[in-house]
Amino acid sequence: MHSSRIFFSERNHARVVSTTLAGHVESILEALELEYPAPLIMIAGGAGNFAGQYAALLTHLGTESIVPAAVEAGAVIIDGGSHVGIMQVMGQALLRHGQRRPLLGVAPTGLVTYPGRPSSALTEELVSLDPHHSHFVLVEGNKWGCETEMMYALGRAIAREKGALTLLANGGSIALDEALTTVRHGWPLLVIEGSGRLADDVVRLWRDQAAQIADERLREVVRRGRIVPFHIGASATALKQLILQLLGSEES
Repeated sequence: MHSSRIFFSERNHARVVSTTLAGHVESILEALELEYPAPLIMIAGGAGNFAGQYAALLTHLGTESIVPAAVEAGAVIIDGGSHVGIMQVMGQALLRHGQRRPLLGVAPTGLVTYPGRPSSALTEELVSLDPHHSHFVLVEGNKWGCETEMMYALGRAIAREKGALTLLANGGSIALDEALTTVRHGWPLLVIEGSGRLADDVVRLWRDQAAQIADERLREVVRRGRIVPFHIGASATALKQLILQLLGSEES
């Protein structure tokens, strides 16, 4: 395990820990200097394949709902950390809101780049880390999804007896693995209906009580999951209150 800082600019830097999948979770959190236990908002969803209206609506919900709820609840937010898709949306939301809540990105070391990154022999295209995240954990590996186990191990350690949920927007196969892990942890799966792809499939199949679902992972999510749908065009205030309710942090 190695800890350091990433300097995106003179005034903008993030703590980073590089580790293997066998890394000791408590040691990683200590190196990150995160305060925990704390409520947890896990973000799962697309690294691409949505733009325009969807991106604008998600950014609005991030700025007016997700980040304010995290601030009020004292929650840590975890996502994939890259400067694309829903992870970029979360970084922008945190920046626009002007609040500095912990936003932890977890990604494979071999697939991301950032200022000061050590040289690598890998030839495939690297994805930039989002400059508005406050913390990163980089997991040894060069395949998307290899970080999921560590991401949820960190989430469990952070949340402990506190409230936790996963918010799913858009998404594909890796997000489905994350949704399945959420279900197996017994956490609510807050699904942004209208964001496309996996999120819309989950809500549709859950509402229809579909008898035949070919994908075993999707079948378990739909049938066993605590699915909480929320339409992308609905009130940002309503989403904030729903998140606080699911975290057990709503005002009395």
